[in-house]
Amino acid sequence: MCITTNITIKSTNHEHPLTLFLRQVSYICDACGTKGNHVAYACGTCNIIIHKNCISLPRIIKSKWHDHRLLHTYFHHIEDFGVLNCMICHDEVDTEHGSYYCSKCNVVFHVHCVTEDKRSYSIVSLENEDEIPYESSITVLESNDAGEATKIKHFKHIHNLMLSPFVGRYENRCDGCLLPISGPFYSCSFCAFFLHKACAELPKMKDVWHHLCREPLALISDKAFECLECLNLYNAFAYECCGCETKICLPCVIALTPGARTYLKHEHPLFYYREHKGKCNACGNTTERAFWCKDCNFVLHTDCFSLPITAHHKCDQHLLSLY
Repeated sequence: MCITTNITIKSTNHEHPLTLFLRQVSYICDACGTKGNHVAYACGTCNIIIHKNCISLPRIIKSKWHDHRLLHTYFHHIEDFGVLNCMICHDEVDTEHGSYYCSKCNVVFHVHCVTEDKRSYSIVSLENEDEIPYESSITVLESNDAGEATKIKHFKHIHNLMLSPFVGRYENRCDGCLLPISGPFYSCSFCAFFLHKACAELPKMKDVWHHLCREPLALISDKAFECLECLNLYNAFAYECCGCETKICLPCVIALTPGARTYLKHEHPLFYYREHKGKCNACGNTTERAFWCKDCNFVLHTDCFSLPITAHHKCDQHLLSLY
């Protein structure tokens, strides 16, 4: 009896046919960037070799880890990215091999990190299929010549809000996240209501990768609550699960969104770790969760990371600078 082997196959993730590579040699898979020493498929035209299991990798996915679609590629140009760390594990991504990336945000993900949990992503079948974002929290009433919304209606406030420039004073706090106003913000001329521009632009629904229900969370503002992540009590905006009704404050939602954070007093990007035992370089207290730079072991509590660079104090007439 003869046994036939499918020597050449067509992959949905590669434009050329792939040929079965029968010799069992050690190699690095060009689709996922990890080692292999078993059966592989190769493309002679592109000079790539691929794990058998990686042949079926989807080209485009929608992941819980990121707000935009992620595309698979076999290599990157280093200059395309400011940070080459995987947005999930924070280890460096080898740009000479395959990974997933966001073309809008210029961030990358290890293949295995973003596809390990089959429930955390869905396959986008058509490359030109329109990406449907979650509904915006604002209605734009007026815009400037640059297309920036200068007058808006936010669905959680009864009055219209006007865009205001930040003038270097930290007297007001954002009603969304409760952090000091430190950048462009929207304000109400009838009542003391302020929103960071970034907080105002958050969608009504948001995917949160670390929530077990795996469903989008809804933006709320009318309930006092204890944050599921930081355990602090809030009376501000939050994202609430429609299933289990747990609530997560905006600072935690933002902190737990995968990505590098910049900090004026540190030269490297910082990544957020939900479990990190160490000592905060700002206040000296022990950390459980923190922003951390692996390169130089620089650690900051979430609260310390959010401190304004300058501030006023009632006992001093001069502006105080963070040092």
